[in-house]
Amino acid sequence: EKYEDLMKFPNKYLVGNQLKSLADAVEGNLRIEKMRQTTGDMRQLIEQAKVAQQQLKLLICARPPRNHKDTDTWAHTELDAGKDHPINRYVKDGLAQPFRMHNAVIVDPGQETEDAIARRDKFKYGGDLRRVKNAARLIIEYPSLEHLY
Repeated sequence: EKYEDLMKFPNKYLVGNQLKSLADAVEGNLRIEKMRQTTGDMRQLIEQAKVAQQQLKLLICARPPRNHKDTDTWAHTELDAGKDHPINRYVKDGLAQPFRMHNAVIVDPGQETEDAIARRDKFKYGGDLRRVKNAARLIIEYPSLEHLY
C-alpha cells in the first residue's frame, strides 16, 4: 500500500533549468535536457567524482552541536569501492535533520571504480563518458516505506 502511494509521485525532468513532469514538458512542447558530465575524460571524471563524493557526505552530516565524531570522520574519509576499510561504511548518528527524523542510515559504497565506469561506458554509453551519472554515490536506507513519509 505505501509502495503504491510512493509510486504515485511523478518523475521530474530538467526543462529549461526547472524540474517539470513529463506531461508538462510534452504539453508545452519543451525540450527535455539530458544530464551530462562536464568532461568526457576518464581521469577528470574520477577526480570530479572524488570531490562530489566528499561533498555529498559533508552535506548529509549534522552541523555542530548535533554532529558526531564518527560521522565526521566518515565524511572526511575516502572509502574505496570493494575494499575493506577500518572506517565503518554505515552511519546513523550525527546526520542532518531530514535523515535523523526518518531514522535513515547512510552507506558509502565508495565512488565507482575506473574499471566499472569503463565497462558501463562500453556497453551502455557508447563511449560517451559524459553520460556517466553515478561515479559518486551514497545509499540511503530507511527502516521501512513508512519512514519515507
